[in-house]
Amino acid sequence: MDSTLLDADAEMVIDTSEKIQIINSFDELGLNEQLLRGVYAYGFDKPSAVQQRAILPILKKRDVIV
Repeated sequence: MDSTLLDADAEMVIDTSEKIQIINSFDELGLNEQLLRGVYAYGFDKPSAVQQRAILPILKKRDVIV
């Protein structure tokens, strides 16, 4: 992943209306194995700061504004 993207993630300010679980890897999401392989095949090694906070609530069918 581009180091400028990592720097941008570190500088993000994220406000939430409730406490959210931060996911550190795509493996923690319990995704279908084929989908997970596709994610890694596209070169994504670690979720971005937004993905760490938004994917799990989306999977739980929560309303999310990103």
